[in-house]
Amino acid sequence: MNKVVDINTNDYPIVSVCTLKCDFTEGDIDLYIDIMTQFYKDNVGKNVVVIYDISILKAIDAKGRIKIGEWLKENTQLIKSAVKGVCYVQKNFIHKITLQGIFLVKKPEWEHKAVKSLSEGIEWGRKILENL
Repeated sequence: MNKVVDINTNDYPIVSVCTLKCDFTEGDIDLYIDIMTQFYKDNVGKNVVVIYDISILKAIDAKGRIKIGEWLKENTQLIKSAVKGVCYVQKNFIHKITLQGIFLVKKPEWEHKAVKSLSEGIEWGRKILENL
């Protein structure tokens, strides 16, 4: 089983989730969904800020975007019970298109923002947590 993301908790409750592959296969998306579902279950009630660093990810095909969008839709309550906000590190136009495709299926019901660097995301996360 290949690892598709690295979950860094060094700045907990700010957590960075970094993609480890440039291209996600259908199996990678299934693994990603399993990993993130367990992560959110483990963090219910903990008000984490999740920063998704997808800067190395090239693209996710339409089928994968729909699958992730459906997962977001089905797990909205779980995610809302764990997070205070979610940030996306995206450095190029393709990542914006990928996110837009996912959010067409399901727009997040929590604080969210797109930034250009992990440090900018951590700063945003700290501001979110200050307002608890």
